[in-house]
Amino acid sequence: MCFAEDPSELVFDYRLPIRSNIDHILGDEENLTRIPASLMGEGNSLLLRRAFEGAVVEAARRAAANYTLAVPQFYGGRIQLLLPLCLTGDKPELALTIQREDGFYAARTCLTLDMAYNNARLICRPETSWIKR
Repeated sequence: MCFAEDPSELVFDYRLPIRSNIDHILGDEENLTRIPASLMGEGNSLLLRRAFEGAVVEAARRAAANYTLAVPQFYGGRIQLLLPLCLTGDKPELALTIQREDGFYAARTCLTLDMAYNNARLICRPETSWIKR
């Protein structure tokens, strides 16, 4: 489906829950290279998981309060939204990609901020401060 057919795909719907496939995200070697070094290492897997879960909840809460935090990108023939993930502080370190499914948002990967910016600018120049260079 082209995003012109349903412009609501470009805006975060706070009523839909986010279902994160954390096992996939944190189990993927490529995703792990994007995680802040302070959360990596032996014995930190539970800390990383809890930080990630909390960051997803916080990103959803912030996007519900300000829908412009969710930045659209076009990937794999679909519109996805990028949400800022703050894992170790108040400054976003990653972007969570979510896409609308049947009654929820599915989160399956995270991107570096540079990757997120490059993907988002294919639709338009991102104006939200967390993703700007």
